[in-house]
Amino acid sequence: MEIPKIYRDFEDVDLQISALDFKQIVIEAVTSLFGLAGAATLIDILRYDEHERTAIIRIYHKCLTKIWSSLSFYGKYRGRACAFRVLQVSAHLMAMACNSRSMSLELE
Repeated sequence: MEIPKIYRDFEDVDLQISALDFKQIVIEAVTSLFGLAGAATLIDILRYDEHERTAIIRIYHKCLTKIWSSLSFYGKYRGRACAFRVLQVSAHLMAMACNSRSMSLELE
C-alpha cells in the first residue's frame, strides 16, 4: 500500500468540498484517463483537511502512477479550473506524521 498526501487547488478559492466529493473527484480523474477499468481502483481517504486543502489517501502500490498521472491531467471540476499536487508519498503512515525537511533538532 502507498499513502500519498495530495494538495488540491481550485480557481474558486471559496469552493468547499467534502471528503466524499474529493474521493469522487479522484475517481472521475482516473475514469477520464483510464476508463472504467481504472475506476475499479481501491481508494481510501484516511484524512481530509478542508482548511489546508489536503488529503491523505491509501492506494495499492501498483496504482500509484495511475492515480498520480490522473490527478496531474485532471483540470476541471464542475466547470471550474482545478489542480492537484502530490506533496508526499510513503509506504508507511508513520512517515506522513512529520516532514524531515522542516524538522529541527535541538542540540544542547
